[in-house]
Amino acid sequence: MPLRGPQLAYYLKKRNPELYRKAKEIKERYNVTWDEAFAILRGEKKPPQVAVTGSETHVTLNDVVKRVESIEKRVSEISEVIYFLEWNLDKRFQFDDYRCVYIDDDGYCRVFYLVKPLKGFRLREVVEGDEKRYYINVKEHKWVCALCPRYVPKYITEVLGKLEFRLSYLEAQVKKQQRG
Repeated sequence: MPLRGPQLAYYLKKRNPELYRKAKEIKERYNVTWDEAFAILRGEKKPPQVAVTGSETHVTLNDVVKRVESIEKRVSEISEVIYFLEWNLDKRFQFDDYRCVYIDDDGYCRVFYLVKPLKGFRLREVVEGDEKRYYINVKEHKWVCALCPRYVPKYITEVLGKLEFRLSYLEAQVKKQQRG
């Protein structure tokens, strides 16, 4: 059984790169299948004609305009999400109450570390035992914090501390009343 379509393209890519390149060019230029591209190459089929008449060109142009508008809308939506995320991340570093309890005063995350240095990031090297650890400065690389599952703002720990103190006070009051 002879090879067809993508299998033939794969075979040609390895055995005859020049023929593969020509077939790929035809496939992309005329937006046809691999089988049709090979048939055009062999001369068994004529390449499709690109119509430049008024109505067909107008329809194609309308399609392009609709696709561009759709892309512009999507880019606008993505920009809004990016703006919201940046605003939220900036809040984590500008206001002490929103700063994560795991970030030290210099802006390094103390929870996650790398075992090898990462180019392009400001890192702090810490040697613990015989192991080197590299902590990322998340104040300079805020996007590292964007989806961190360990993010705990300081105000939450303060509230929990106050609740814990209040609970221990109430438990002491209950014990006092039970004795007396």
